[in-house]
Amino acid sequence: MTSRAEACPNVVLEAMAHGCICVSTETPPMPKFFRDVAAYYPPKDERTLSEVIQKVLSWDKEKRYEISAQAINRASRFSWEVCAEKTVAELKLAIENFTLRRKGKHTDVTMCRY
Repeated sequence: MTSRAEACPNVVLEAMAHGCICVSTETPPMPKFFRDVAAYYPPKDERTLSEVIQKVLSWDKEKRYEISAQAINRASRFSWEVCAEKTVAELKLAIENFTLRRKGKHTDVTMCRY
């Protein structure tokens, strides 16, 4: 994954769901999605990218299987259902916040609770 900017990299989730061995830049949010199931390199660093690819290609069968299984497990933690539920909850909170402000009632409720 060589992208310079992603919000939610679906290609990352798809790769993990299929157990792919992944090499990615260290650019956020990639490490947040991949965690420890990818090999990383600094962005725009072709030399390190080449070294990381060579390292991954040299892994034995057991190491590749282990990382592949971990990737599938990691991907299973993401779902459209959970994403939809959290999105609806945040939208409801935003509407509530907007309504309270419109009525002149101050609230300390933030619109995003991450």
